[in-house]
Amino acid sequence: MLYPLLQNASLLVLASLAIVSIIGDGKTGSRVFGDPLMTGLLLGATALLVTSFPVDNLDGVLVDARAGPVMFAGALGGPLAGLIAACLGGLGRAIAGGPLAATGVVSICVYALLGALYGYLRSGLGGLVGVWTIVHLIGLSFIGAGVTVYFVQPQGIDPTWIVANFPFICLANVLSVSAIGVVISWSLAHHRISADNRELQGRLELAMRAAEIGTWELDLRQNEIQWNDASPHNPSRASACYAQSEWREAIVEDDRERVEAALRQALAGAGTLDTEFRIRTRTGEMRYLRLSAAVVMGADNTPERLVGICNDLTSLRTSQAAVREGERRFADMADSIPGAILRYVLHSDGRDEIPYISDGCQGLWELSAAEIVAEPRLLWETVLPEDLAQVRASVLTSAQHQTTWNCTWRARTPSGREKRLQGQGYPIAREDGSVLWNSLVLDITDCVASAPTDGGRPLASVSDKDAVEDIEDSEPWLIR
Repeated sequence: MLYPLLQNASLLVLASLAIVSIIGDGKTGSRVFGDPLMTGLLLGATALLVTSFPVDNLDGVLVDARAGPVMFAGALGGPLAGLIAACLGGLGRAIAGGPLAATGVVSICVYALLGALYGYLRSGLGGLVGVWTIVHLIGLSFIGAGVTVYFVQPQGIDPTWIVANFPFICLANVLSVSAIGVVISWSLAHHRISADNRELQGRLELAMRAAEIGTWELDLRQNEIQWNDASPHNPSRASACYAQSEWREAIVEDDRERVEAALRQALAGAGTLDTEFRIRTRTGEMRYLRLSAAVVMGADNTPERLVGICNDLTSLRTSQAAVREGERRFADMADSIPGAILRYVLHSDGRDEIPYISDGCQGLWELSAAEIVAEPRLLWETVLPEDLAQVRASVLTSAQHQTTWNCTWRARTPSGREKRLQGQGYPIAREDGSVLWNSLVLDITDCVASAPTDGGRPLASVSDKDAVEDIEDSEPWLIR
């Protein structure tokens, strides 16, 4: 009897594999065992098949692998799936006939009920079928078989059949639950991995689109380029595959030779391609692209194709060009002012720096912008000693109170010429504790030639004098 029973279990395995084949790799397959109707129909059809070809024990007892598909239908799909599977399995058992047909139909219903109860107690298997799930359902199948033969006493059948056949019924349940459990577990894991891969692929494509990155492949033997889609990286904007010559013509003529040289170098042995160039699409739009690729060798150890990514740098290069144009315009305006524009930074430890100053500094201090940026102290050395404390006090007062810096002082250039300068700037407190001023310094020598003086020096405001005294007490490092 064991051999026919193994044949019946093998039939169950084949039917289960057919289920996997029906599910396939599509998105629907990942949801089949969460749909009661589909779960009941598929597993019920399996139960119908195995009950239609049972093992005849010659004493009227028919043994088959009915328990597995019916119990898993209830466990995975709930009562509805269990009911559908029980109806189909019961139909197969009724067709098989025999004196114990009614008992067999009842046993199928009991299996379905126990499977649904197990799924309910587990709050649904959540698409997971493991070893312990199979073990638990095997144990429940033993209980279901025992309950059935105990409470359903077939008329005209010697009760001793239980002792002779119950072990074979249990063995059939073990084979049935184990076989279909392994197949379903593998199927669910397979579809879960497929779903994860699809999700990751979707995220990757979304990220690549957001970063304006496309994939491309150059077939060196067919002389064709294949893009991942008709994206902005594609010069034609109409097709994802076109001849290499068409792509070459899309490259701006000034960049064409450089790109071809990089391609020859990659194929000659470098193995990688990394180049930036411009193309012009069929609509006349100019785009900046960067190609990165690796050479794939064929079976004959010769270059067969290039596979890589293409980064659309158009937005970046356009923005950089706009920034450069803005900087050029600002520099032109700054150089046309009869003075100097500068950025002055005072750090919390007393250090100062001038990261930028316009070329007008040459006319004011007879010092170049490069010299001042490298050595900010050169500007302080031009301030007359009598005015130095006042200038430093005005800077610190502006920093402490976040008020506009406004100061007038005298300076002596390296050639010995004395000038009267006026500076104004707006302080910006920064997170590192430093203060930044965007300032303008003008030469007002001619304007104040007739202004009232006090002993030959500009009149300082009372607030400036008070500030100097306060700084001498609290910040002596500023008075040098």
